[in-house]
Amino acid sequence: MTLEQHLKSSNGTFDAVINGNQSEAHEITMAQMRRLSPGGYTAAAIVLTFISVFGVFNNFWIFVVIAKHRPLRTPVNLMLMSLSFGDFVIAGFGTPLTAGAAFAGNWIYGSNLCVAYGFAMALAGIASIVTLAVISVERYMLICHPGAVVITTRKTILVILFVWVYAFAVTFPPVLGWSSIVPESPNIACAVNWESSASLDLSYQIYLLVLGLVIPLGAIVGSYGKILHFIRHQAQSGAGQGVAKSQTHLIRMVVIMIACFLIAWMPYTLVSLITMAGRKDILTATATAVPAIFAKSSIVYNPIIYALMNVQLRTAFLTMVTCGTVSPAVLHPVNRPKALPPGFSNLQSGPSSAGHKSDSAVYPGPDSTAMGEQLVALPSSAV
Repeated sequence: MTLEQHLKSSNGTFDAVINGNQSEAHEITMAQMRRLSPGGYTAAAIVLTFISVFGVFNNFWIFVVIAKHRPLRTPVNLMLMSLSFGDFVIAGFGTPLTAGAAFAGNWIYGSNLCVAYGFAMALAGIASIVTLAVISVERYMLICHPGAVVITTRKTILVILFVWVYAFAVTFPPVLGWSSIVPESPNIACAVNWESSASLDLSYQIYLLVLGLVIPLGAIVGSYGKILHFIRHQAQSGAGQGVAKSQTHLIRMVVIMIACFLIAWMPYTLVSLITMAGRKDILTATATAVPAIFAKSSIVYNPIIYALMNVQLRTAFLTMVTCGTVSPAVLHPVNRPKALPPGFSNLQSGPSSAGHKSDSAVYPGPDSTAMGEQLVALPSSAV
């Protein structure tokens, strides 16, 4: 094949160039950049199928275990259930649609389902981030200002309702006409129209970034920054060597939580910002698809983080799947926990848990320390 024949076979690009239509040639090139190779679409479909299957299973058992075991229904665990519900929606509704589109090599479900998909994914995602922010603030109040706020189950349910209403207010405007939801490269999913620079679209993009990312992330970083400062101050002021030791798991959890959040979502956010700045020409289909798929992977490993860091959830799950063969000693311990550092209560894994009231107290397991299993696992939700 000659060079001319090769160029002519590339969707008319050669004809556009020799006819002097540079604009048409550019559009054709951009359209080609928005497409994955056949192998790329197949690989994306396989990965998305994996994410969907394991995301549904992992989040479903978290939801069921907490709902089934009354001692686990603490305020923070209820928020964890809300987070798992959001991840379950992504895994059970959104990811299968994306996987099907990837198998087909294009969005095949029409404009109405595109809008529904984009709204549902944004709603669940923003609800998850805001829930994580609420848990961060709750942890900050419980550790740094014990007793200042009494957190009951009823108040927690109201907070969860607020989170979803907030997420709805942030994500529903495109459905009403403030900006729009359109297929995004490589045409296997739908999202806010980041490519448009029209004032109507740009104003919503800023609105979404501020309320859906900047404010929640600021609350997360600020809350845990103050918690870590409090921990260091307690250790350095001689408040007790036990207090410093009891924070080891907490520090590890904070690092894992923030790192997982940034690793999962920052690449996709960066791609969105580049597109928003009008530089979509530097992004290939692979460069846009990989961050979007990677962000969805958080729905798989979030529940794994909870399980690894919460002995109560692990034991309750084993008790349920083995029909009681595994003794639920952690849920109803006979032995009292080891000596707690000053200012900590044995009813809840946090300092002076007077600020927490729930229908059923959650008791640390025999091997738990004051700031160990319970406190570590709960805030790790929703990365």
